[in-house]
Amino acid sequence: MNWFAGALISSLLFAVVTIFDKRLLGSLFPSYHTFAITFGLLQFPLAAGFLAFVIPTVGFESGEGIAWALSSGLLWAIGLSLFFYGLSLEEVSRAAPMQSVTPVITAVIAVVLFDDIVSPIQWAGILVVGSGSVMINLRKVDGRYRIARGKAFLVLLLAAFALGWAFIVSDEATDRLNVWATQGLRALGMGLGVLALHWRPSRTGPLIVALQNRQTAGLMFMTEGVMAPIAALTFVYALSVGSVSLVTTVAAIRPLAILVLSLALSTRWWKMIDEPIDRETIGLKLVATLLIVGGVVTLGL
Repeated sequence: MNWFAGALISSLLFAVVTIFDKRLLGSLFPSYHTFAITFGLLQFPLAAGFLAFVIPTVGFESGEGIAWALSSGLLWAIGLSLFFYGLSLEEVSRAAPMQSVTPVITAVIAVVLFDDIVSPIQWAGILVVGSGSVMINLRKVDGRYRIARGKAFLVLLLAAFALGWAFIVSDEATDRLNVWATQGLRALGMGLGVLALHWRPSRTGPLIVALQNRQTAGLMFMTEGVMAPIAALTFVYALSVGSVSLVTTVAAIRPLAILVLSLALSTRWWKMIDEPIDRETIGLKLVATLLIVGGVVTLGL
């Protein structure tokens, strides 16, 4: 498998996972907290699998790298918890493109704190992504376009900020540890972080009831337990055999794939997630998504 196939498969898998996450959050789990707790619990067997391979084989290069990897997991826990909350409040085709703000935040942090240099065309890309992220959240209210769901917009923006830091800390971890050890420790830190944020004794009962439903438990296992890890590993593989700029360019199509899937699954034939599909709304989402995708691609130049 070449880098293009790996990046494309990863992007499409992540798009499907996001659509199913919306389904789980919207109608199958009683609250976003119970969904997040289940997500956190799934990280422990994933971490155990990675670490069972790492300990007897490649090992850990440095104790400092372990701390960086665990810290990245905690930041991922915060970022994804905020994203799941935003996804529970917002349409998936509006929430998912907001994750594409993450590379913008990462670039700004790298410039401010690590003295990275951003070219004029990349700054233009940052402005385009910012414009698209605002546009994707606009709705017509009393004849005027406004950000009608300001809470969701703010939560998703905070999620992108936390994930931007997670990317930077993950990069620092991989400079000190091999990829397998980093992935295992990141999953461990993420699981601990998510449970610390969401688990409360009062939520245990509703969680058990939700997971007794075979549809809920099966779909959650397939999406976050199987498809998401495969998508993540495929993306890491694509990065290992291809250039970062080319791989991230292909990965940028994810919001567009999510938009197409969400529209298809909102038609009268499937009606799985029930998003508005009038021409004006679709047109606005399409233009905003294309701006975001184009801006992210420009950042990779």
